[in-house]
Amino acid sequence: MRNLLFTLTALLMASTAMADSYLYMDDMIVQGGQEITVPIKASFDARLNAFQLDVTYPEGVTPVSMTAGSSLNVTYLNAAGIETTTPPVYGSNEMVSRFVAAYSVEGYWSPNGDGQYESYGAVKWEPGTYEDMIQLTLNVEEGFSEGDIILESQVASGEDARGGTVRQNGDHMVLFTRVCHISVEPEPQPVDGDYMLTMDDAEVLCGKTVVIPVSMTNAELVTAFQTDLYLPEGFELQDVVLSSRKRDHNLMYSTREDGAVRILCYSPLLSSFGGYEGELFNITVSVPDDAAGDYTLELRKSLLTIDSYTEVQCENTTSTLHVKTFTPGDVNGDGQVTVTDVVLTAQYILDLNPEPFILEAADMTGDGEITVTDLVLITRIILDPNYIDLMYAPARGENHDAMSGQGINLSVGETRTVAIALDNEVDYTAFQLDLQLPDGLTASNFSVTDRAGSHTLNTSVLDNGKQRVMCYSPALATIAGNKGAVLTFDVTASCNVGSDIMVDGIEMVGADYRTVYLDSFAIGVNSSGVTAVKEMADALRIYTDGHDIIVESPVAQSVAVTDLVGRSYTVNVIAGRNVIPARTSGVVIVTAGGKSAKLMVNE
Repeated sequence: MRNLLFTLTALLMASTAMADSYLYMDDMIVQGGQEITVPIKASFDARLNAFQLDVTYPEGVTPVSMTAGSSLNVTYLNAAGIETTTPPVYGSNEMVSRFVAAYSVEGYWSPNGDGQYESYGAVKWEPGTYEDMIQLTLNVEEGFSEGDIILESQVASGEDARGGTVRQNGDHMVLFTRVCHISVEPEPQPVDGDYMLTMDDAEVLCGKTVVIPVSMTNAELVTAFQTDLYLPEGFELQDVVLSSRKRDHNLMYSTREDGAVRILCYSPLLSSFGGYEGELFNITVSVPDDAAGDYTLELRKSLLTIDSYTEVQCENTTSTLHVKTFTPGDVNGDGQVTVTDVVLTAQYILDLNPEPFILEAADMTGDGEITVTDLVLITRIILDPNYIDLMYAPARGENHDAMSGQGINLSVGETRTVAIALDNEVDYTAFQLDLQLPDGLTASNFSVTDRAGSHTLNTSVLDNGKQRVMCYSPALATIAGNKGAVLTFDVTASCNVGSDIMVDGIEMVGADYRTVYLDSFAIGVNSSGVTAVKEMADALRIYTDGHDIIVESPVAQSVAVTDLVGRSYTVNVIAGRNVIPARTSGVVIVTAGGKSAKLMVNE
């Protein structure tokens, strides 16, 4: 379909303005006789939509595969210029791998009349650093010591919009070379002393699991081992996982009649574990709910196999597991419930990753999630230390309370205030909700109304892009009234907005400290050519407020309202603010003072 040479002529001509755009790998220290997978990274100082990478390897390092990384979502071209679903890799006697990637919009390749092709694609990569452009798998052979991997990259830049072309930079093709030094870590030396297995001390909360490392020290290389693990009554072994010292080893374990767990590990090929000291395996142990205190774990009858068949018996070894309980509400573990715990819980809800933070202590409802309900219950403990009743969030029953928000019209570059109302029969003391803003819309200036005047308001942007809003009262005051706005915020449009503001995750905390979940809802946004507030000459302003048309006029005059099907009516207004009930919903044309405004009237 497309000749690759012609394509590369168009795509891979790079200007000296992109002299700092290249692909590279970090220097690495590896073990010999292993297959490893490492990321190829990129550093671009210009907008790019294509690149070619040639990788040359030292003797003793051979490529296994090159696959797309998480930063690479492109179209690939094979030697015939045909798009493929997998990146092409070309090998040669010089140990070179070639990776070609070109990003384009399907259907926007066309000949330019001289047999060459132009890309009408969007720019794929903005300037910046990309940590995972390509995943390169290598085989490091036994006996390899060190060498250099050479990466030679060529890049191409395109315009932002369809219809732009790849820059043509004459016959000069700039080549960017980066070197990655690869070396094999020194062979570990035997250690002085006896053979031994040791187990680390650890801490864990009641009812949780803990991972405990077991290390091996060995004067000679070991090919296999077995050991008996003794756990306190009620404790259970969940898993055993070998460390990176393993080779082709197989591991198994089972419980014996005396309650011990026998762990056995061997290599079918009599391979040795790597090194002479360090972590050998990890055990995962579950702890009973009521097991507070210090407990002893023990390894007995530990045998190590050396020289393929010789066995060495290790001394028994013990470790101490400190099992701690927690105080509900004491999220920082300092032994008391204070305002600090409230602050840390608020930070956790807002996705701010506080440290220290004991999740189990903050989960006052026991539902596995930390929400504004838990925050209110911790506040309740501070105000009344005798209050320690953990209440599980009940299933939602018959509750007709609801939050809502009225749709808005706004022009590009304009800011409007959005109000979220609460209609409620139940008295509430706190709430939280999440806002999903469409592209092109930003929110700011969050504030509570007089209904929640004594409450604290916090907001944060979560990792998923949603804006979380949390409102609570340090004094556990209730939200006043049963109808009307409780929250306002400003929204600004940077471009035409194509979807609504979604409000979900609405959790209310009742005055009885129980949780009520309200339905999600959408706030309609219209910015597609409809004027939200039309500024006219001589301080004349025309806009909508729900189903009403508002005309702020400096003088008395006639105002004409016309809908999209041609129906029209005239209203005489006075100087000042005039409210005209709309006869229809949808788009209307309002004419006054010789000027016209196109407005959206809500149903």
